[in-house]
Amino acid sequence: MATSIYHATATLDGYITGPDEQMSFLLEPAMGENAVVDRVISNIGAMLVGGRTAHWQPPDTQPAEVDELTSKPYGGAWEGPIVIHTHDPDEVPASEDHVHVTGTVEEAYAVAAEAAGDRYVVVLGAVTSRRLLEAGLLDEVLLHVVPRFVGDGTRVLETPGGLPVALEWIDRSTSGEMQNLWARVAR
Repeated sequence: MATSIYHATATLDGYITGPDEQMSFLLEPAMGENAVVDRVISNIGAMLVGGRTAHWQPPDTQPAEVDELTSKPYGGAWEGPIVIHTHDPDEVPASEDHVHVTGTVEEAYAVAAEAAGDRYVVVLGAVTSRRLLEAGLLDEVLLHVVPRFVGDGTRVLETPGGLPVALEWIDRSTSGEMQNLWARVAR
């Protein structure tokens, strides 16, 4: 049975993107070799990605560069099935490895979990992760925290009205300037 992991890099003030969805903080020296990331990549069976995340375009990029970014997760270190949960039924899959699911997040997760088998379903996207958490389908959270403040952008988790969830530590480590925080959702 697949394990779902919300995997993201965040600033110390809790943002996975900065203002105008910029992510330049990811390209700064805090990033680099990370054994925790390597461990996750070697165990991914499928990815579940929100539509906004899948079609995210960094500022000042050309369409060909965006295709390269979205078609090569982890800089090309992982290849496999990608399930994109979208609300646009007219979207055409970018490749044979991309499947678009326009139903509920539960339906999208079922497709990703079947593709993953007994490996990880890595979840990318704050909204998709929140929806899985609300549905009781998110198992773990792995955040790489960089020592930066951006002050605004997309939060790691945003739930109007709150969503109290207890987490249990799996692992906490450091890689360069980055803190790896891996936790299990307590049920």
